[in-house]
Formats: sequence, C-alpha cells, structure tokens
Amino acid sequence: MSEWRLPFGPWILSGLISFLILLGLLKNKKIVQYYLLTKFARRNDDHAFIQAYERLLWLLAYVGWQRKDGETLREYAGRIDKQYDSTEMLHLTTEYEKIMYGGQVSTSSWIEQKNHWMSLVRKIDS
Repeated sequence: MSEWRLPFGPWILSGLISFLILLGLLKNKKIVQYYLLTKFARRNDDHAFIQAYERLLWLLAYVGWQRKDGETLREYAGRIDKQYDSTEMLHLTTEYEKIMYGGQVSTSSWIEQKNHWMSLVRKIDS
C-alpha cells in the first residue's frame, strides 16, 4: 500500500502555522502597544514625532476609536482626551498641527512631546 503525500506539505504546514502565530500577535493589542512603545522610545530624530503621531492615530483606530467623518484633529483630540481623562492628545495634536501647517519640524518636537505620547499609548485599552 502506498502512502498519500501532499507535495510541499511541510512547507505549507509551516506557512500556515506562521500565519496563525502572526495573526494572533497582531490581534493582541498589548503586543502591538508594547511594540510601538519600544520602537519609539529610542527615537530622537526629526521625523520621529510625525511617525509617532500617525502610529498613535492608527493605534486609536485599531482599538476602536476612529475619527468620525468631518471631525477635525482637535475635535478628535478632545474626544480622546475625554475618554482617557487627559490632555495629552491635545498637546500632541497642537504640536502636529504646528509641524504640518507651520512647517516647524524639529527634533525638539519629539523630545518635548515624547512623554505625552508614551503616557497616552500606555493608557490605550488598559
């Protein structure tokens, strides 16, 4: 009697297991939160603030706090700050608007706002 074998079976099985592990990691909000905190904690370059702010917006949407249609960033920041009983999102949004609309990119933006960003990321979904 001959054995039935699936061509590339071990590779398919390995790929499927890897996919399921990755899916589990991405669905675990604490892992995503930890990844973002460690990624941006070491950064001190000119572009860190913009990237961190955009990742924060993504993280908020990821946990269910999407911006509403027609909602300005300041309105959104107010809603987030109300939810988390803080003023951190407004501080971050004000700095983001200075950079985006005033062209004031500097390393000091991130250095000054890093604590607000990290504190808010830690509060999300905790």
